[in-house]
Amino acid sequence: MSRFHDGQHGATHIVQVVVFGRELRIVGADDVTLAVWKLAQIEAAPEVDPDGVVTLTARSQPGVLLVDDSTELETLQRAGIKLPGHKAWTRRRWVAVGVGLVATIGVGIVAVTALPRWLAAAIPIAWEQRLGEPAEAMMAGSKTRCTGEAGQVALDRLVKRLRVAGGIEMPVTIAVFDDRLSNAFTLPGGHVLVMRGLIDMANDGPTDGPLLAGVIAHELGHVAHRDAATMLLRSMGFSMLRHMVGLGDAGGVVASGASNLLNLSYSRAAEAAADATAIDLLTKAGLRADGLSRFFARMERRAGASEAKPVDRGGITLEWFATHPSSDSRRERTSRPETGELPFTDAEWQAIRTICAR
Repeated sequence: MSRFHDGQHGATHIVQVVVFGRELRIVGADDVTLAVWKLAQIEAAPEVDPDGVVTLTARSQPGVLLVDDSTELETLQRAGIKLPGHKAWTRRRWVAVGVGLVATIGVGIVAVTALPRWLAAAIPIAWEQRLGEPAEAMMAGSKTRCTGEAGQVALDRLVKRLRVAGGIEMPVTIAVFDDRLSNAFTLPGGHVLVMRGLIDMANDGPTDGPLLAGVIAHELGHVAHRDAATMLLRSMGFSMLRHMVGLGDAGGVVASGASNLLNLSYSRAAEAAADATAIDLLTKAGLRADGLSRFFARMERRAGASEAKPVDRGGITLEWFATHPSSDSRRERTSRPETGELPFTDAEWQAIRTICAR
């Protein structure tokens, strides 16, 4: 709606403007036409007032028309009426829209980054376990699960000891897959996946058992903090936020990149917390806690070797550095003396090293 002062009375009329042929009809209440202006005679004030109102007059005719409705302004502009202040009004409108959009996205980002941690802690354990089952099947893909019974028993015993020491409520299942990647993963519901390459890395004898135990304790840190469920909820939240703000293909790429960057930042914080929990679990269980820092030292050496000479990335885990804090700083923070009980007996360690043997 617009406002019209007829120039004859003091009243202000709430009106609609209708373009009919070469005329602009100003229509008031009860569809009464208050004025008819020739389009060619209409002039707009050179500036828009602070409230975004465009002032229009017609040469040789009384009255002032005040328009701030975007639809009516667009109607006038399509009719050929020059609106010198329309650009300024348009800028003001888009600034307001932009501020509102930024505020909406900001609130959404806060929601999808802060709420998942709270929601993950509130999810019943049984629900999270069901979430992890298809995730494990997806992660495994075409990989073969290693079935060496003695090695599996040894790993299960270590996991149980660490869980009890740390008071971790979530049941934990650990599985080894025949893959050269030197890493381990935690999925929702306490599913810990160890790749054969991680076991192969620890190949210097029984004293390398603490290295594997340190990485497994790190993954139990993620279980204790329910990080995998948090990341899953966060990923779902970013997807919903993209749809909410209506980003198209190009915008989706940008939004996806932003999502990955935020997840990366979160992941690094989670990794540091899992490192600290790993040391705590190992210490409470009476086990040697120096293995995690040795793992990081070995990763640094491998990274140095890869820079000096090209290598097969499938067999050397540079992927670790993509989502984790730098290994040198983690090595320093997790450095511990070689004190405590070895996590595996000689026989157990040999069984673990050959768990994927066919």
